[in-house]
Amino acid sequence: MNYEKTVYKAIDIYKENWVTLSVSTLVVFALGMITFGLLFGPLIAGLASMFNKAKSGNKPTFDDLFKYNGKFIIIVLMGILTGILVFIGFIFLVLPGILLATLWMYSLFAIAFDNKGIIDAMKTSWAFVMKNGLWQNVVILLAIGILNCIGGAVVVGPLITIPLSMGFLAMLYDENK
Repeated sequence: MNYEKTVYKAIDIYKENWVTLSVSTLVVFALGMITFGLLFGPLIAGLASMFNKAKSGNKPTFDDLFKYNGKFIIIVLMGILTGILVFIGFIFLVLPGILLATLWMYSLFAIAFDNKGIIDAMKTSWAFVMKNGLWQNVVILLAIGILNCIGGAVVVGPLITIPLSMGFLAMLYDENK
């Protein structure tokens, strides 16, 4: 996997579409909070798909944000299932939680982009991570976590770091599956 190329491509896409992506991120936060987190999954999938759309030469639009609302139930159930399992992993020590979060961090994209079911998406994500290097993906997960923590310390930081990190992961998945 060419991480550096994907990072720079995500940054370029963000710079070219920063208004649409920033406003979309605000909508993700607002609707996600209003719905007690239920819409986060489908909206994050839509936000991430905006990067894949731009990568293929098309202009992302605000409507893309709602592209996966038809998969609402499956995305929410997958989020609940992986969330519970990762939480259990964290209870047993931090490392199992980080490993499970890493193994399933592409599940959302497998559902959204490849029309997988919950279990198939989790298996696809697991296989993707193992094929492309478990420890490299752990580093990616931790780096994204740190980036978003730093972004969260600045008022408008998440408007940059959240779409960039989701776009990076979506493009990484799409380019290397």
